[in-house]
Amino acid sequence: MMIKAAILVDENNLVSQLKMMGIQGLHPWGSIREVMKELLEREYGPTEVVCHFYGAAAPLNKNINEHYNRKRFFQALRKDNIIVHEGRCISNNSKWEEKGIDVMIGLDVVELSRTQNIIFLFSGDSDLAPAVERVKRPCKVVSVISNQLSSRWIKKVSDSVLPLEALMAIIDKSHIRYIDK
Repeated sequence: MMIKAAILVDENNLVSQLKMMGIQGLHPWGSIREVMKELLEREYGPTEVVCHFYGAAAPLNKNINEHYNRKRFFQALRKDNIIVHEGRCISNNSKWEEKGIDVMIGLDVVELSRTQNIIFLFSGDSDLAPAVERVKRPCKVVSVISNQLSSRWIKKVSDSVLPLEALMAIIDKSHIRYIDK
């Protein structure tokens, strides 16, 4: 039997966790999917893995350079066969705030639980806990969270937790972009 797995990446949440670890980002981002696929195939045999990425771009009329940089980034993800879901950005004083991301992820957790055996949730956001609780019977949910985050509620409702540090330790170091010190 082919195992079907989905990876759901909350960009802001994952990037915040990576920065705590001294990591700026990954290139290509698809390296997460490849490592997860390898791990699953060792354990279960043939595996199909899809990756969903949730982020937002600054509005075009507010910051043209940032908007187009984000759109190019999203296009690069799509070329790497990552499904991109775009929320909205609104200005909150001098910072941009994403809107709609948690709702999109929560809805996809519920929807994907009908067709996937395992969902890997790259987020420690407790707003997602009710969706995770709802799908635990038809589907296994594994949260990928840094050991540095408490995230007690999401850890409690997940079937298991994979420390982000353990995953980063097995990703090819040439794919990891470290923060310059």
